[in-house]
Amino acid sequence: MANANTCELTVFLSLYVPDQEFHNPRAYQSIEIKDDQENVPAQEFTFEVPDGCLCIAGIKLNYFWLSQNIKTVVNQKNFNPAGICTAIVTP
Repeated sequence: MANANTCELTVFLSLYVPDQEFHNPRAYQSIEIKDDQENVPAQEFTFEVPDGCLCIAGIKLNYFWLSQNIKTVVNQKNFNPAGICTAIVTP
């Protein structure tokens, strides 16, 4: 994104157990990537998931202009990259 110098990559996980009306608030983990980084180290995102649970995992990118320790959001209604990566039911 042309007006951004920092990107926050967030991986999120929502958990549901339909027959128990269980819904766990979304868990997430994120990393910050700056435009002057030459390499981004490999990352591993780990979440604990209970048995018999519908798990929906996704990813989103938040772009910012960072200046003097102040982040200004660059994402807009027509540019807000996010998506569901997988949905599975645990055994």
